[in-house]
Amino acid sequence: MNIFPIPGANMNLAESQEEYLTLPVRAENITVSVCGDGEVEDVPCMRSAWRPSREELALLLDGGYIELCVLGTTHPPVMLNVAPDPETMPANTNANPG
Repeated sequence: MNIFPIPGANMNLAESQEEYLTLPVRAENITVSVCGDGEVEDVPCMRSAWRPSREELALLLDGGYIELCVLGTTHPPVMLNVAPDPETMPANTNANPG
């Protein structure tokens, strides 16, 4: 996967760590649904964006999967989502066709 500068990025992770790539993130608070137990508001989160290479897309289309690797000995809450590219989205995605 290739790092993609997420729209609204307001922080860079690993900026001064030469062994890592700098990761632009958007730090914000979100509302999260908790497995049927309702919603929790103002949960801190950091979002980053990633684009699969053509080779990775081919693997996914051929039944491959996305793997998440968390470093350390505890697993923090994580979410994986698919988001459209804001530069190629139609200007009005909620328009009624007629």
